[in-house]
Amino acid sequence: MSENSFEQDSHPVHLTPEEELIVKEAIVRHQKVLNVDPANELALFKQRLAWKQKQRRMIWSAVASFLIILGVGTGLILYYGNTKVQEQILVYEATDSVGGSLLYMDGKPISLNSEAALLALQKLGAEVTEDSIKYSSEGESMMNTITTSYGQTFTISLSDGSVVQLNSNSKFTYPTIFTEAEREVELKGEAYFTVTKDSKHPFIVHTEDVDTKVLGTEFNVRNYGGEPSTITLVKGSIEVITPTRLPMVLKPGQTLTYTNPETNELEVTNDDIREYIEWKSGYFYFNDKPLHNVFRIIGRYYNITVVCDDWDLMRTHFNLWVDMSLPLDENLKIINEVSGLHIVMKNNKVTITK
Repeated sequence: MSENSFEQDSHPVHLTPEEELIVKEAIVRHQKVLNVDPANELALFKQRLAWKQKQRRMIWSAVASFLIILGVGTGLILYYGNTKVQEQILVYEATDSVGGSLLYMDGKPISLNSEAALLALQKLGAEVTEDSIKYSSEGESMMNTITTSYGQTFTISLSDGSVVQLNSNSKFTYPTIFTEAEREVELKGEAYFTVTKDSKHPFIVHTEDVDTKVLGTEFNVRNYGGEPSTITLVKGSIEVITPTRLPMVLKPGQTLTYTNPETNELEVTNDDIREYIEWKSGYFYFNDKPLHNVFRIIGRYYNITVVCDDWDLMRTHFNLWVDMSLPLDENLKIINEVSGLHIVMKNNKVTITK
């Protein structure tokens, strides 16, 4: 039996080299997210496809269905008249959102803008505004969690005086008062930390992939699921701890990118740090970055699906500096004007073409 065929019920399945390449690339690109074995998935796909061998049109329909069901974030636009095959890339997919920031106290969610949240926080001695909380260093200690929705940021002043600016679509867990030898917090998403110096009580930020340990400094942590984690040091010194490597110390201006937790791959660069921290001043800032990275961040902030039909276009490097407070349609208009791209928003989906 050849590499490109699979026997089932005496009906061999044959994929052209082009067809096999499209399926293989789609599986491999998303192997980490799906946690599957590419060779096994390809074999299973051929098995499912066996009974559809009678017509090429039916095979391509099955290829498209396979990619969609697999959840790889890829669709196919097919033109049978001239056999042109065009893959549509899912840059970012909108998610279900609660539509507002939430406070979890003892595991129970409360809207941050509700009277119930205000009263509960005041009992802890906290000062509350529409977009911030400032905790007192006195009173009862308990674990709190704050989640931000799309398009929202929130500032938390912790009991030790450290300040955490939480970006949109993020989750931050922390004690209302630090009582242990180490000041430990957890983050999923993105936050900018300004940590009060205390040599006797190190400040540790736990994320899914890495831990960041500091005494007193300013740094940014980005840890969204399915994307490389980044840690950017602005001032002072930090120690980055991964599961299998020795701790690494960063210098101001350096960014550590944890590219692949499974293989423990990471790199330290001296990129323009404004790309990682300008959000806290209310701006999207990109300096010579691939269009794919640009619209992944924009899509996440506005919680809108973004698609493109050209991989080469997604790899094109791009410069951008726009106001995050502007409505999405206004920022898309600006990007269209400065880039020469054709970007259209319809039915909560942004489509990018040349």
